[in-house]
Amino acid sequence: MNKIILFSVLVSLASGISNSATLSSPLKATSNNVDGGSLNFSDVSDDEVIEYYDGVDSLKGEYLKEQLTDIIDTESYITYSNLWNWMKITDRDWEISDEISESNYTFTSDTSYYFHNLYATFNGDAERATSNMDNTSGSYVDREHCYPKSYGFKFEPYATTAGTGYLPPAGTDLHHLIASDHNNNNAHNNYAYGNVDTSKTYSVIQDRDSQDVETDSGLKGYSALSGNSSYTVYEPLDEYKGDVARALLYMATRYNAQTDISSENPQLHLTDDLSLLETQAMGEVGGIGYYGELTTMLEWNELDPVDSYEIHRNNLIYNNVQGNRNPYIDHPEWAEIVYDVDYSGYGAINNAPNSSTDAYVIQSITEPAKKSFALGEEFSCDGLEISALDGDGNIVSLSSEDDSLILDLDYDTKVLGTQTVVLSLYGTDYDLYDISVTNEGAVIGTGEGQVTAAEQAQAFSDYVVKLGTDNTDDRDIYETLMVEYNLMDSSSKELFDSSDDYEEGSVLFQTIKSNNMTTSEEYQEYWTFLISNPLYLVGMIALVIIVVGGAIFSKKFAKKRKTYTKKRK
Repeated sequence: MNKIILFSVLVSLASGISNSATLSSPLKATSNNVDGGSLNFSDVSDDEVIEYYDGVDSLKGEYLKEQLTDIIDTESYITYSNLWNWMKITDRDWEISDEISESNYTFTSDTSYYFHNLYATFNGDAERATSNMDNTSGSYVDREHCYPKSYGFKFEPYATTAGTGYLPPAGTDLHHLIASDHNNNNAHNNYAYGNVDTSKTYSVIQDRDSQDVETDSGLKGYSALSGNSSYTVYEPLDEYKGDVARALLYMATRYNAQTDISSENPQLHLTDDLSLLETQAMGEVGGIGYYGELTTMLEWNELDPVDSYEIHRNNLIYNNVQGNRNPYIDHPEWAEIVYDVDYSGYGAINNAPNSSTDAYVIQSITEPAKKSFALGEEFSCDGLEISALDGDGNIVSLSSEDDSLILDLDYDTKVLGTQTVVLSLYGTDYDLYDISVTNEGAVIGTGEGQVTAAEQAQAFSDYVVKLGTDNTDDRDIYETLMVEYNLMDSSSKELFDSSDDYEEGSVLFQTIKSNNMTTSEEYQEYWTFLISNPLYLVGMIALVIIVVGGAIFSKKFAKKRKTYTKKRK
């Protein structure tokens, strides 16, 4: 599996590695000192993301999960004690913090910054924003473990009490370790995430800004999920639900394959069974961890689509720190494909990530019942239903009753054969289903006893011959005419090439005329075609003149020859 790992810090500053723990697995520490180093604040291209996820196409369920685990596995990490430094980059509020240089950045000189805090109501407001620098006068910002460290994570060797340090890579993975409001982080504790049942007793959690103003920003109470009504859960604001969900989905994918619990990594799972959370504890070895609620996380993933901040943070971690990506930020539609046991749609599609395109990702298609049409028959897609993921990560439904959808379907029932109906949205084409167009049942004329397109082809071929010539040019004219109006298929051409029954042709042509062909739109179109192509008419007239002139000349020549012969006698 090809992995693209682009973080120049590792290349240019390999000699600056420090604070790395002694590990049994072949991990390597990301430099804790980037003085004079180089960083990359750019978002990667769609092509690079597509290459990163090479090999996932069509996979789903555990197969897709295993493939993603292999792709996002990384040997790079940071130590727990150095998290605050890196959060100056990954969790920076870029709109209100001082500008920093990619080419010459140092942690120690970067002192004028603000965090974009998970759970907070004041992000983007310089008067209210906070950073870990504010913690000298109280607790404002925490390092939130979205997947609580108490569920399977291993202490660092020197750690003797909870919170003093956890082993990388799981214990320091920035894809789930996020700068957050202290009050909400404290309320979250290690309770599961879920929707709070507000019909029962619950608490409102308030954030705390730099001015010590507190604002409602979270709930804690009994779970609203069926079967979990006796368990306490924490619920953030809607705008953070997707961020939390995708962080947890990542952790349960990145660290789900660990079988040696004596190693540094835990084996993490998401579940709706909150009773499993009570059987775990943090300790000296990595354990099997359960957390939830899975069903709610899948709902939150759709409720709160990926936003630009989340996209940029994913790229900062990838480019500068860990060298791996959160696949559920790049492709939120894969969450359902991996984790929903009832999912029965298409497998993963490794196209441009939703994080950087407006294109839809088709999830499922209900094809219309009618997929066969007579030549020229009006097209219908009644019953067509499409479920798709839009560029914001929302599942949307498109149906045949949607006028814009009908206008964007590409088809042509004037062309014989099998063709694929194509849907075009935002400049991207999607193959939907195949239809067939035949000349069986296709008719011309307006009266009773209408003839089929095949009979029409026979009639015109024989009529051309009936005009009194077997010239190839005339046949070319006929063939061009038939192709122009999409009436020439293999059977029609065979009839044309072998036509020699003048009487049958005459009868067929009279049949066409008796069916009001002379007044029908189709018949007029053929002669309109001839009139609009004067070279064909000139050619036909010239042929008639040559034939007639030749016959007259031959007759006169024969008469003169006869007279001359008599004179000689």
